Order: sequence, then structure tokens, then C-alpha cells
Amino acid sequence: MVKKNKPVSKQPTKKQQKDEETKTRSHESVRRELIISEDQKQEMEKEIPTMRVITASAIAQKYSVRVSIAKAVLSELESKGLIRQVTSQGKFKLYSKNSG
Repeated sequence: MVKKNKPVSKQPTKKQQKDEETKTRSHESVRRELIISEDQKQEMEKEIPTMRVITASAIAQKYSVRVSIAKAVLSELESKGLIRQVTSQGKFKLYSKNSG
């Protein structure tokens, strides 16, 4: 038996297209600040107590700071009496505005 040569398709298959897409995707990293300015700190002290739910990750995302900085700011606000800790489970802490 003689096999006939089939014309080779120049278009990539679906699998090849999917592989190409996964190669071109890249992870976008967010640059977060290590140090906050005095102006930014005053803005945080003013806005954070008005938030409905206060977590370290929400603060870090909103102000583009690291989570460790956000945790430090939250503990400082708690010591000043502007916010209060609602619950703590493991490393997660949930705060709310102080209503008293």
C-alpha cells in the first residue's frame, strides 16, 4: 500500500493555540510601599474608621501598602480607640468602627 501525502495545514491546532496563550500570559505583580508618608498616615486615620469592614488586606489593597504596614496602622488605631477588634481567628483580625 502506498500512502498519499496529505497537505500540511499551516494553521495551528486548538491545542497549539492554547499552549501559545499559556506561554504569553504572565503574572502581574503589584508594587506596594514599604514606608508611608505622614500625609498618607493622616488620611488613613481619617478614612479607616468610616469603613464598614476593616481588615489588613483591605487596607493594603486600598492604599497600596504592604500587609505588615496595614497591620501596624490598624493596631495603632485600635490603641488610640478609633476602631475596635470584632473577632480574631488565627492570624485574621476583623475590625469595625468604635461606636462609643
